[in-house]
Amino acid sequence: PLDRLVSSYLDKVADTSKEPNLLKHRDVKNAILANSGKKSEPGVVPTFPEFIDYVVKETSGLSTPRDWKGIMTWKSYYSKCLPCDVKYDVIMKLETHKEDEKWLINTKNLTQLSRVRDWRHLSSDKALRENLISQLSRAQLNSIYTNYQVDFEMFNYTLDKYLK
Repeated sequence: PLDRLVSSYLDKVADTSKEPNLLKHRDVKNAILANSGKKSEPGVVPTFPEFIDYVVKETSGLSTPRDWKGIMTWKSYYSKCLPCDVKYDVIMKLETHKEDEKWLINTKNLTQLSRVRDWRHLSSDKALRENLISQLSRAQLNSIYTNYQVDFEMFNYTLDKYLK
């Protein structure tokens, strides 16, 4: 869940190369800045901790897939893809995405897919992810865990390495 939040932040909030952003992304940026007591001005980008405060507030108390319906790209996996309702052949994790991708392409003979770049998840650099996550307080990390607890448990993730 933390890696997905970093990815969402980098793609939907921090990336200014896509200006003018989609209206919904611009609206989210403005809401995050307003939530942080900052004025929305061109080139002003919310920090990762400010983004997390927004996400925590937006996802607090959501307990069913229906509750998560209006949430953007940081929607809980269990509410997004209903893992108990779909028989998946493969579950790939972001931290092993490249290795999983190679395995999937070779195992399912999808060699033509290996030449296509559009479908691939744009994963962030490990050092960048760790730097952004290190900016979060213990309270923010615990709130993320609370709000995304099902995802943490479903994929066997913990916060241990971040709470040291």
